[in-house]
Amino acid sequence: MAVSESNQRLRKLIDRVIDDGVITHAEYESIIHLISEDSHIDNQERAMIRQIQQMIEDKTLKFKKG
Repeated sequence: MAVSESNQRLRKLIDRVIDDGVITHAEYESIIHLISEDSHIDNQERAMIRQIQQMIEDKTLKFKKG
């Protein structure tokens, strides 16, 4: 299955957030925007947002305040 350009941008953003261990509200909003920009959430996008949400729940990824 080919990876779309928006999925590539999404993966880069998610990888950067994971590497930082911190996510800002702006980054989270950017992730949501990238996922929903084509009005269709595919399986790859669904898996990526689940990964971020799970990491936030597990506190392995923290929201940056401010």
